[in-house]
Amino acid sequence: MSDHLAWLDAHVNLETGVGSAPGGSRLPERALAQFDHLCTMLGSPQTSFPAILVGGTVGKTSTTMLASGLLHSFGLSTGTYTSPHLIRPNERIRWNGGPIPDFDFDEQLRAIANVEPFLEERPSWFEIMTAAAFQYFSEVAANVAVVEVGLGGAWDATTLVDAHVVTLTNIGIDHTEYFGETY
Repeated sequence: MSDHLAWLDAHVNLETGVGSAPGGSRLPERALAQFDHLCTMLGSPQTSFPAILVGGTVGKTSTTMLASGLLHSFGLSTGTYTSPHLIRPNERIRWNGGPIPDFDFDEQLRAIANVEPFLEERPSWFEIMTAAAFQYFSEVAANVAVVEVGLGGAWDATTLVDAHVVTLTNIGIDHTEYFGETY
């Protein structure tokens, strides 16, 4: 698995300071179109399950985990996608409360690495993780996924999910170094 993690870590990652803008120097709408193309090449996994999309500035992860726990307690097969992770990237992609197993995570990264050469631009670290989550939730036949928005609001890769419900937590201006003061 270390080869695929090294491949993943070679991509633009705003959380670690590798790179300069979401998806490189692409305009946000261009990045979302490119991410849509990536997901299409993977079979559009984001359309295979209903989702709750959780956005906002503060409280997203708590809200996402609470909603996922409630849905799972009612017997639903539940996928959860959050960011950032504390220790391992696997923590971001969860199914029925547990992180994606190493083998399955490696398989998702391998599938994305195989289609990357056919993309016009390299996806960002976050876009790869998001695509991996969508693909995994599709493969485990999640009844529902609760997906936390990363950054960038409407242009965030997570917005491609088939959200039946959208939840907003507190809203404030942040990440101005990437999006400016009025984004």
